Amino acid sequence: MALAAIFILVCPINSIAQDANNPMNITPDDYLVEYQWIAGTMPPPYHYEYLIRINSSDQGQIFYWPNYKGKDTPEWTERFSVSPDQLDLLYKKMKDQRLFTEKWQAQEIHIIGGSHEFINVTANMKKIRVPAFVVPEQKERIKGIYTAVRALVPKAIMEKLEAQRQEYMKAYKKR
Repeated sequence: MALAAIFILVCPINSIAQDANNPMNITPDDYLVEYQWIAGTMPPPYHYEYLIRINSSDQGQIFYWPNYKGKDTPEWTERFSVSPDQLDLLYKKMKDQRLFTEKWQAQEIHIIGGSHEFINVTANMKKIRVPAFVVPEQKERIKGIYTAVRALVPKAIMEKLEAQRQEYMKAYKKR
């Protein structure tokens, strides 16, 4: 008992949560997810891009560009909350899909002109970058992670951004 009490007093509270092998799947304090989706090559104003950023403090943001990024393209930013349970589930999914232990490999042949997506994740002082076009044997696992990240953005926010994009396209065509 005395040894257990000393262990609890000496170890920082977050040291257990920071362990990548933690079976409780508690999200690490340095958790940061940056997922980006980029539409395929299309003439303006049909191209669009967005980036979803989620951190360990239960905050999420989506940055949306209704055209190719540039000085004349607006950047729309929306904030949203992510519950601790949602964070833990996302982190667990990433662990289950071996995001932190897999060597993510890019295909040698890239699709030119098509839409693509990729993700950067920081956890437990480790930075993971998954390339846009992974080898076929990794594709399904990363797609599940992408779906889980996108699902954290409230539907109302995505609908609002899409409506803004429609208005942007109408105004752009009138130029």
